[in-house]
Amino acid sequence: MKRSHSRKIGILALMILPLFLTGQEERPTSFARKTTEELTIDGILNESIWRRSEESNHLLVPQPDRFTPEKIQTSIKVVFDAKRLYVGLVCRDAEPDKIKGDVTIRDGDIRIDDSVYVLLDLFENIDSYYFIATNPVGTQTDGLVRKDGLLVNPEWHGDWDVGVQRTAEGWTAEFSINLTTLMFEPVEGESIGVSVSRVVPRLDTSFWSDPMEPAFRTSDLMRVDRLTFALVEKLVEFIPYIMPLTRSGEGAEFQGGINIPFKFSPNVSSHITVNPDFVTFEPDSEKFNLTRYELYLEEQRDYLKDGEDLFGVEQEKLYYSRRQGDLYGGAKFDGTVGAFHLSAMSNQSKKIEEAGDKSANFSVVRLNSSLGGDSSLGILAANKLLDGKNYGTAGVNGSFGVTQEFRISGQFATSHGDYSEDNLSFSLVPSFDTETFHFHVGYIQVGKNFGENVNHVGYVWDDNRREIDSALDKLFVMQKWGIEYLKYISAYNVFWGTDGTLRSWRIDQGIALLKQNRFELSFVHTQEYKLFEEEFRNSRTRIFMGLDTREWQLFNIILTMGENFGDTFRLAEINKRFNVSRKFSFEYSLQFLTYPNIGGGRENQKEFMYHLFKATHNFNQNLYLKGYIQYSSLVKKTNVQFFVFYRFLPPAGMVQFGFQKGNPYRGIIEDGPTTLFIKCSYAF
Repeated sequence: MKRSHSRKIGILALMILPLFLTGQEERPTSFARKTTEELTIDGILNESIWRRSEESNHLLVPQPDRFTPEKIQTSIKVVFDAKRLYVGLVCRDAEPDKIKGDVTIRDGDIRIDDSVYVLLDLFENIDSYYFIATNPVGTQTDGLVRKDGLLVNPEWHGDWDVGVQRTAEGWTAEFSINLTTLMFEPVEGESIGVSVSRVVPRLDTSFWSDPMEPAFRTSDLMRVDRLTFALVEKLVEFIPYIMPLTRSGEGAEFQGGINIPFKFSPNVSSHITVNPDFVTFEPDSEKFNLTRYELYLEEQRDYLKDGEDLFGVEQEKLYYSRRQGDLYGGAKFDGTVGAFHLSAMSNQSKKIEEAGDKSANFSVVRLNSSLGGDSSLGILAANKLLDGKNYGTAGVNGSFGVTQEFRISGQFATSHGDYSEDNLSFSLVPSFDTETFHFHVGYIQVGKNFGENVNHVGYVWDDNRREIDSALDKLFVMQKWGIEYLKYISAYNVFWGTDGTLRSWRIDQGIALLKQNRFELSFVHTQEYKLFEEEFRNSRTRIFMGLDTREWQLFNIILTMGENFGDTFRLAEINKRFNVSRKFSFEYSLQFLTYPNIGGGRENQKEFMYHLFKATHNFNQNLYLKGYIQYSSLVKKTNVQFFVFYRFLPPAGMVQFGFQKGNPYRGIIEDGPTTLFIKCSYAF
């Protein structure tokens, strides 16, 4: 019966697939400020319009193959006037003395230098992008690249200028592009496609398989952000929504709410919401949990997901948004003044009588300060107020760069709630990092009552532990015999209960190989000891085979086998995510988990299947369709979701038609109702 159900899900996916064969995943829309100020194109971003403009860093194409990407930071700002588009880039580098700029010939191949590229899609119905680029000595390179990425024409020379400056932190570039000579007039409400890329030769792969690589890969060319021209940015917006919907077995109902974002300055903003939409989020993935601990799940609800990383810390997670259910409303604040960054949020959850949930207030505050260089110090406090009683935590965390390679990170936190003893946690983790080497060894201590308090608002996977954690990774850069690099992987972890009882140890040993044709192969073997109701000796071997593992050209097969809490198991995974064309993005995941009967006999073998299918269809920048199907035989659960989005009077208005089947939250077995809805929102 289970196999029959799995086949039905597969057949359903194949039947629906043709609906998406001309689609593309939605890309975010950003805005450029208009200026009447005259800009001097000298690479010094000191004009007032640059200071007032927000960063548009999501326009930056990531470099997934980059070694030690944390050493590189890039800030992007975009403004325009009646004729020209201006792009300002601040390229920070932890090793500014290693910045390279040797090519001085116009239209030379500056990919061998540190360089920045701007890609422009002025007209969606034209088959080519314009690109312009420069290096730290101001050498200009430009041309046309076909949208399939297969051909570059360097003969085009546009009307544009650039200024560059070397700085103590890296270098800056300031582009000025005359759009009117390209038959495009920048006016209110019009939009163009813009992507920005930064090449750092000493950190990026040296093997170029595409004509524009590593600046832009074929997959990057299929995913260009839209930039909308705006005369002025509003200080405050009112974005109400209305949503009539019907649920099977419950009849029709009506929902409505409002979001009010404030933009006091580019660095200070706040957000008030009343009855935020928690209907239209993507369901959790029903993946298998082979541990004895609660899984940490990504937030999917837009209001809580937006800015969630602002409250993150490296050690124990003192804030976990998934602890909050549906909300009556809430408020958020985020601001930067000098070296200080303050984020705060307070929400009131709904009372749900049928589930026995009472209304509660959730609040979290995060203050972080840069101490200069690579060091920072922060505090975080989170609290849940329920029936007049407070539960939560407060902590201090810091990261201190002793040298360029050596740093010390740590955290101290206390919790409050039902327990006032054994409610502390602290950690100290020194680490040493170079471009090809990582080593850390840290000590973590978590009181036996810490998690009971903190897990009202945060996430502690296990308390009552004194833990030593270490890892050593070494990368051997080959650049020969078709091999990009070899990597040795090792990790060691052991923890005791606070009473001294050995509760766990784990040893990971592995090796990874990346070939220049994008084939990746890795083997990792794990041995571990766990003490629960009895002692367990777990072992597993993980084999990873991937071909082109970058974000949107991903295909991999993962085989894991071994013994887990007394059961022999095999887990096979297949993941495929790619852009079929500029009109279609697609994702499919399959997991197949088996527990063979050690004593023999097919009738006692357990088998579980998991399917996930996602696709997005873009008719144009204002009309697109998204589909989502998942099925897990472990919890006998199916989720189906289809959304149609239409922007009217863009970018202010949005109409969304939706169909949902199944409960969206992971691990909840009972089927949710079938829901049909229409959501309409407009920004005033």
